[in-house]
Amino acid sequence: MENMNADEIIRSAEKEGCALSVENGYLKGSKQIPSRLMESLKANKQSIIEYLSRDSKARAAGFMVGVPGELYTLSVSRRADIFIEQINGVWTAYRSTYITGRPVNAYSKTIATGETLDYVLMKAKGYLQYIDRFRQRKRK
Repeated sequence: MENMNADEIIRSAEKEGCALSVENGYLKGSKQIPSRLMESLKANKQSIIEYLSRDSKARAAGFMVGVPGELYTLSVSRRADIFIEQINGVWTAYRSTYITGRPVNAYSKTIATGETLDYVLMKAKGYLQYIDRFRQRKRK
């Protein structure tokens, strides 16, 4: 089990029936971690903790987890959603707007692109604040 990345290690542990999680900054297993994964786990501990912490950060910002560690979504209105996803190591936040009766989005706007989830989450939160300010002005 050499040269495994965080995602592969987590999925391998899950196949063995061991769910990994982060509690107070420490990596925990739901049961005994298989010995053949321990070396990879120790070598990649920090990246595994960062990977597992993504979901908590996204939830704290109001997003739902679509695919753990990779895809997050937030409904802005009945017709618009914000997605944050990682593709080929790059994080992208974008808004998709839908028209009733159409199966695909009518409009898509890129909010931010970056190397880290933290950066893209920060930009998405700023965009949500902008939308809230805009809605408040409309109500006056």
